[in-house]
Amino acid sequence: MEKDREKKSEVSAKAVSSPTLSAESLKSDALLRRGQELFAVGMFSQAIHVWTRILFLERGHVEARQAIERGKKAVAEQHRLLDMELAAASELLERGDSEQAAAKVKSVLALDPRNHEGHQLAARIHAAARRIEAGRRSGTTLGVAAAAAVPAHEPTPATKRGLLLRVPHSSPRRDTRMAHASPLKMASFVLAAILVFASGAFYLHLNWDSIVSDGAFRAGGALSRTVSERAAVPLPATSELYYFNGARLFAKGRYRDALDELSLVERDSVVAERARGLILRIEERLLRDVSELGTNEPNK
Repeated sequence: MEKDREKKSEVSAKAVSSPTLSAESLKSDALLRRGQELFAVGMFSQAIHVWTRILFLERGHVEARQAIERGKKAVAEQHRLLDMELAAASELLERGDSEQAAAKVKSVLALDPRNHEGHQLAARIHAAARRIEAGRRSGTTLGVAAAAAVPAHEPTPATKRGLLLRVPHSSPRRDTRMAHASPLKMASFVLAAILVFASGAFYLHLNWDSIVSDGAFRAGGALSRTVSERAAVPLPATSELYYFNGARLFAKGRYRDALDELSLVERDSVVAERARGLILRIEERLLRDVSELGTNEPNK
């Protein structure tokens, strides 16, 4: 009788576990195909992200591990090609061909929008374009000034033959008086400004306590306005709250809870890129932990 009961329990356990295993395998196959589709269109990081989820379902999934290694190699090759493009863009910028350099940097950022070196080079190109534009404007200004400096009338033949023209000049005494008066006016203006500033500072020093006490009694209305203005400030979006909750859980080491929160962030949100980057970091951390567990288990 006891043997019959044990056989029945084993059969029931197999019946319960087989649907679970089949469901996990079906989900793993679907994730594997999804990652292959992303890999085919060049979205290597997203493909690695999808394949990593398979290891959470089946730790020993060989195809997923092989696909992840293939994706890492593709990402490394893509980074190498992007670095070559950035180096070529930098050389073009040094030669003065900012348009071609900008085109190469734009293509790099289209493939990797978070490329730090690409953004730095784009800033350099923008600064160079601004300098060129400023040089063009200053060149135009200098041309106008040079045209204004050219004498309006050429000397006539009469002046070349020795004809003298009497031109009225201002008296030297008047010019001397004006030259002496300008520094005196400037000095008097500076002295008056210093006196005004010093008198104001001295007044504040003597009456600071009364000014502060009067301001304290009048601060009630301003405080109420500040509170009402703060109450009128709109609350952050739901996606931002999910992102901040996910970041907080990630900092506490609760990786799975963080993934659940970050998965709720909408794709068109302003924090979508940061949430996607944090998801990749969490999955890389979990993948490293899974790999360490996989290497430690055979040693045991």
